[in-house]
Amino acid sequence: TQATTGRLVGVPGEITAAAMLGAYAVAYKERGMYLGQYVGTPVVWQWDQVPGEVGCVGPEAVTDIGGAHFLVGPDNFWLYDGTRPIPIGTGQVRQWFYNDLSATYRYRTIVHYDRQNSRIWIHYPSAASSTGQPDRALVYHLVTKQWGRANRSVEAVFQFITPGLTWDTLSSIGATWDSLPSTPWDSQSYQAAGRTLAYFDTAHTLLSLTGTSGNSSFTTGDMGDDEGYTYSNQVRLRCLIEPEIAAATGYTRETSGGALSINGTANLSDGKFDVRQSGRYHRYSFEFANDNEIRGIVPQFKSAGMR
Repeated sequence: TQATTGRLVGVPGEITAAAMLGAYAVAYKERGMYLGQYVGTPVVWQWDQVPGEVGCVGPEAVTDIGGAHFLVGPDNFWLYDGTRPIPIGTGQVRQWFYNDLSATYRYRTIVHYDRQNSRIWIHYPSAASSTGQPDRALVYHLVTKQWGRANRSVEAVFQFITPGLTWDTLSSIGATWDSLPSTPWDSQSYQAAGRTLAYFDTAHTLLSLTGTSGNSSFTTGDMGDDEGYTYSNQVRLRCLIEPEIAAATGYTRETSGGALSINGTANLSDGKFDVRQSGRYHRYSFEFANDNEIRGIVPQFKSAGMR
């Protein structure tokens, strides 16, 4: 039958996760990993240790993204395609994530690939989670290689296959037009056998991520230099979807890494925020209350002399 046994002892510790990778199998420990290949009798399965100290923190902390694994290790995020692991969080979200991640419950991290939207969801228990339940989420977009946050408490995450709706069954989700869910008409949740990302929350309720956006925000880095002061009287947004409600707050600092000073808040008007401030370094934070897609910001700077 070719049933066999064996031990992977080159790296200490237990196997924390395992997943198929095409015709191969990958076994993960916390600080190491093995690539398994079927070779037939008498060995049956040959396991080769992958060089390096790359591992996986828990059984659900790895997902197949189609030809590669995305995994959460004890010190970074990794992509592994069967050759060598590639770190992808360094210099972006790595330090912030591991400062926020619970060291006690990190093995409960859940990684899920939303194939329709090319997004990888990383649900994890934060240091503030007293029960170890995943209560925060990072999202990585494979195409743009950008990171975002969408915190929520979850018990399980999966692809929900929808039964579809017809005019005869539309009343099952809403008795009137006003009571229908705020889901776009082109959502796959309305299509028979459509797929949509869904999860169970801590109240054991099944929810799908198909509604309109709630509150969102982002903060820029610092713009400027040590040599000269600049004055800014406004900052504009470049939008693919312009928000209806938005506000911006301006900050300045005198030296790189120095204390930030708040310089006021302005609401969106005519595609811009009239935030007036002067300093060596400028920073802006933006808050939105509905759907939006921002592709850039354009602050206006004028030289304000040197000291």
